[in-house]
Order: sequence, then C-alpha cells, then structure tokens
Amino acid sequence: MNCVHPDDCERTVAADRRSLTAEVECKVEYRLQNAGGQYRHIICGGVPRFEASGFFLGYIASCFDLTDTKRAHEEAFERQNLESLGVLAGGIAHDFNNLLNNTLAYSELAEKADRGEVPYEEFRQIREVAIRGRRSSGS
Repeated sequence: MNCVHPDDCERTVAADRRSLTAEVECKVEYRLQNAGGQYRHIICGGVPRFEASGFFLGYIASCFDLTDTKRAHEEAFERQNLESLGVLAGGIAHDFNNLLNNTLAYSELAEKADRGEVPYEEFRQIREVAIRGRRSSGS
C-alpha cells in the first residue's frame, strides 16, 4: 500500500478488509503513484471467486485509470462556471448601461430646457435613476 496516496490509504485498506471479511464484491476509488512518481486516479473493482464447494479463493479484479476522465470533467465544470460568470457580468453591465443611458437622456433634456425655467422633472428623474443604480449595486 506504499504506492497509494497517504490520504486514501486508510479508507482503501478499510474497504478491502470489509469486502474480504464478508467475501463480497469490492469497489474502491483511490490515487495510486505511478513509476514516474505522479498520482493517478484509479477505480478498482473485484468480484469474489469460490470453489464449487463454496470455499473462497480470492478475487478477480480490474483496475481502471480515471485520471484523464476526471480531469476532463473538472475542466468542463470550470469552463461552465466561467461561462456562467460571463453571462452574469454581461447582465450586470447591461443593466448598468441602461441606468447610465437614462441618466444621460434626462440630463440632455435638462440642458435643452429654456434658460429661464428650472427642469424639475428631469432632475427628479436623474435622481430616481441614480437611486436605482445605488440599490442595484448594493450600496
């Protein structure tokens, strides 16, 4: 068991012991160190083998290297998270852009008002848009 990753060793030995004691099918996933010193994700499954008389002979087992599959799943998950973050950021930018466009539109209307009159409604709208922007930013 010196090739099994130290964090997986106790769990792997316990699973093997339980199966061996009960003489039942065993399936365990762990990390195993290869000749190059790198750890690979392995899944090992074994079925018990018995003589015709019922005497337990041991296991017939197969082990499969899951490392590349696990890595591909992790990369796909990370890509999906980044895509979701991009969609969220795009939505926030769109909403903020709408607020800025409203602010600019009302300020342009206020600029075009007759010099003698105060454009109260436009200033009120600018204030409302600013308050909505502040609320949506969490401030």
